Amino acid sequence: MDSAPSIASSALNDWLRTCHIAQQALESAPDAQTVVETLRDVLLWLFGAQVDVQILRSHAPEVYAKLPSLAQEAATSLTPQAAADGCSIALPLLAGDEPHGLVLVKAPEPLEPVRAALAYQLVSSAAAALARLAWPASPQIFRQLVENANVAIDVAALDGTITYANLAAAQLYGFQSPQEMIGRNVSELYFGGEETRIARDLLVQSRTAAGWSGDVTHKTTDGTPLPVRLAVFAMRDHQQRMTSFGAIIQSLGEQQQLLYSLQQQTRRLRAAVEVSRAATSKLDIDSLARQVASVTQALFDFDLVAVLLWKDDSLQVKAVYTPEGHLQTAEIPLQLAADDLNYAALETRTALLINDSQADQRVGLRHALLPIGSEVVLPMRLGSTVIGTLDVQSREAHAFQPEDVETLQGIADQLAVALDNARLFAAERSKVEQLAALNAISQQLVAAYNLDEVWDEIRKQVAALFGVSTFYVMRYDEASGTMQTLYLHDEGLTLPSGQSYPVSGFGGYVVRTGKPLYIENVAAQRQWIESLGIERLRLTERPPTLASWLGVPLRARNGAVIGVLSMQSDRPHAFGAHEQQVFATIATQISLALENADLFNQLTKAATQLKERARRLESLYKIGTLLSATLDRNRILTLAAEQIVRLLKVDHCGIVLLAPTGDRAQLVAEYPSSPHGLVEVPSAFFKHLQEQEVLVCSDIEQDARIAELVPFLRYNGIRSLVMARLFAKGRLIGAISVDVVGTERAFTYDEIETCRTLAIQVALAVENADLYARALEANELKSQFLATISHELRTPLNAIMGYTEMVIKGVYGELNERQRDRLQRVYDNATHLLALINDVLDLAKIESGRMTLNLEPLEVQPILQAAIA
Repeated sequence: MDSAPSIASSALNDWLRTCHIAQQALESAPDAQTVVETLRDVLLWLFGAQVDVQILRSHAPEVYAKLPSLAQEAATSLTPQAAADGCSIALPLLAGDEPHGLVLVKAPEPLEPVRAALAYQLVSSAAAALARLAWPASPQIFRQLVENANVAIDVAALDGTITYANLAAAQLYGFQSPQEMIGRNVSELYFGGEETRIARDLLVQSRTAAGWSGDVTHKTTDGTPLPVRLAVFAMRDHQQRMTSFGAIIQSLGEQQQLLYSLQQQTRRLRAAVEVSRAATSKLDIDSLARQVASVTQALFDFDLVAVLLWKDDSLQVKAVYTPEGHLQTAEIPLQLAADDLNYAALETRTALLINDSQADQRVGLRHALLPIGSEVVLPMRLGSTVIGTLDVQSREAHAFQPEDVETLQGIADQLAVALDNARLFAAERSKVEQLAALNAISQQLVAAYNLDEVWDEIRKQVAALFGVSTFYVMRYDEASGTMQTLYLHDEGLTLPSGQSYPVSGFGGYVVRTGKPLYIENVAAQRQWIESLGIERLRLTERPPTLASWLGVPLRARNGAVIGVLSMQSDRPHAFGAHEQQVFATIATQISLALENADLFNQLTKAATQLKERARRLESLYKIGTLLSATLDRNRILTLAAEQIVRLLKVDHCGIVLLAPTGDRAQLVAEYPSSPHGLVEVPSAFFKHLQEQEVLVCSDIEQDARIAELVPFLRYNGIRSLVMARLFAKGRLIGAISVDVVGTERAFTYDEIETCRTLAIQVALAVENADLYARALEANELKSQFLATISHELRTPLNAIMGYTEMVIKGVYGELNERQRDRLQRVYDNATHLLALINDVLDLAKIESGRMTLNLEPLEVQPILQAAIA
């Protein structure tokens, strides 16, 4: 919409027509949002797009506190206000005496007075539209009031056919029920010529805002004249189109009585509307109770209105309102006795009225605020259930009329519905918050492998959900029969974890039975607690503030109890069935997280063990390779000691060998070297190794088995050790000692097995080295033997050969052929034997490395012939 031109330069009729159209649009708007948007557009058209238009619907003081003083003054005085420079105006949205908000207009230049006055008129039209749309708050309430009204009311179509009539209208005209009137024409209710006058006037005047009213004479069903005062008004839709006629009929004979009834009905209607407005605008139970108590007190001008709700088997005061305002229930001594009228109203489900407290000694809410002259207590009924009471009191006797009781009962029932809606809303909101908390807890537990990092965040989520003062998680250790704290938070202080407690107290009962335990009121249930055989367990030194306690078992996947999850409050009855169910869900999540953490730790430990085992196997292979690479026993033992220290990450390793006699032992190798050198070791070291392969001692000071060795070990600074025996050919030949200096150490199974394996390898290497040494010695003896034997054989053989050769040559005389032949054979065999002896000597020289080769040419054929022969 373009901005309006100046009045002087525009056609006045066009300008006024636009304003009229805008006003009609405001009056016919179908909802409040349309009213606000239309008003904003029309003000921007009126003042121009450069202005700032704010339309506030809130009545909250904190909203107006942020506005300029001009707007605050307009909101307080409910009158238009203008700034001194004329650039800003504040116009209250006021319909009658009922405010609906505030309009604030700011312009860069002073506003024209004519436009400002027209803006005030448009704002008033918008306020009237908002008032129209705000009433009635509930069509069902309006219809109920019309149907039960003591005033005759009917509705007719534009052709005069009656479409609705209440019970009072039917009774006025003598019908048994309203249904007998519906479908008849209104002309049947009039006499003669009066029909034409009434019809003419209705068509003309009923279309106006004022409607038509006048005294006429109707007739009853039996034809009896019935003088009445008739008020007819047009009924329109939201677009102001006339759809039907409505009529209110009063018998002139009962006018005064009906006038009073109408006033009562008006008050009831307004009360219903105000209560309905409060019910739709408040979703908090406490705020709703205070608002309804305030509205009821203000409309009926009674001295005290209280709202009480049934909770935890008792009535609890939620709101008390007096002409001085809302009172905090903690500031006044309210008492509810067993014979209280409020309890009686709960039981009977009917309103109870005491119009004279002097004559009727029964009394409702007891207090010291005012003397009670009369009182009415009304049950707040929700179907077949009573959820509380509405207690209304007055200083005056006989202050309540039957109509008042009926109206207040309607308010009580409407309040019951509103409170139930607020309760459902609060429950749904609580469920959403609980689901969000459960999701957050689940994500934290799933993402964490170290639960110590998330316990505090989980406790904060639980505290936000349940308002607890103490929260703890305990793990049950079946082997030791104790409970250990994984997390304990008490009264704002997080205590150290890992504390052990006996399986007793409330938590111990949950662990032993495997069942959840809920104690609503510790003080009131002491006898029941004792009947369960539960003894109190103090977790801290501070005095307990325990009023209610809830514990849930933590279970493994196989169903075994692995711990307890608990929370406690300093309020009795702190946890309902839903809270217990949510807490059980949290316990299930924590149980799974604990098992997952255990599984992760086991896998991590197994991976570490496998990695360590692989490292040791690699070291064992390396050690085995080193040990097999040499046959020098001293080098073998020194290498073994060094590799064992590095493999097992100990301080010292010594290798001790027994003397063949078994009565002495000598430290033959060590790493690192000690200042004492390779000393003789007490043979008592081998006392226990005769029967077992390995001797493990985590603390020499506490092990009685090696008491006689303690001085020797203490002298060398040894505190923990593992001794593995060296066993070869069925006998004990020595031992490997793996030592830790200065501190205790618990050796693992894998470390002990590694020592056992290394001892076998070292024993085998020592045995091989000894065998090799003995083999070298035997070979040397063999060489000496061969040299000796060869020399002793060659000397007589040379003599035999020499004398035989001399005989063959005839030195000692002639020989016949036969003698020559036989002696030649002796000489040849002796020569062959000498060659064999020389060959044995050559082999001995080759083995000892003393063989000298003489290279010279030779004929192969004779050699081959000799070999073949």
